[in-house]
Amino acid sequence: MADIEALKAKAKLAKKLLESRHADLKNEVLEKKTRSALLEKKLASDPSMDEATKNAFRGALEREEGLIAMDRRKRTTKDDFESLAVIGRGAFGEVRLVRTTAKESGNVEVFALKSMKKEAMVLKNQVGHVRA
Repeated sequence: MADIEALKAKAKLAKKLLESRHADLKNEVLEKKTRSALLEKKLASDPSMDEATKNAFRGALEREEGLIAMDRRKRTTKDDFESLAVIGRGAFGEVRLVRTTAKESGNVEVFALKSMKKEAMVLKNQVGHVRA
C-alpha cells in the first residue's frame, strides 16, 4: 500500500513539473509576441520611416530574440558564479557560498554551490548518492 502512495506522489510531482514547464514556455511565447507587437506599434506610429529602416529594426529584434533564446538554453556552470567563501569540505568535494555574476541584469543572487569530484564518487561506488 505504501508503494502505491509513493507512486501516486511521484506522479503528482511529475505532473506539477510538466505543468510548470508548459506554463513557462507559454509565458515565453507570450513575452515574445508582446515585444514584437510593441515594435510593430512603434513602427506604425512613425509614417516618415522607410521600409528598409523598419526591416532593420525587425532584424534587430529577431537577433535579440535569438540571444534571449540562447541564454535560456545555456547550461549553468561553475564559471557563472563568483566564490565568496568555503562553507564546508567533505569526502567528495566542497560547498561554497557563491553569487551570480549577472552581466546584463542588476539582480545578483547568493547560493550555496556544491561541487563534487566525480572520480572519487565512481571509485567509491557512490554515484547513486549524488542527487541531493
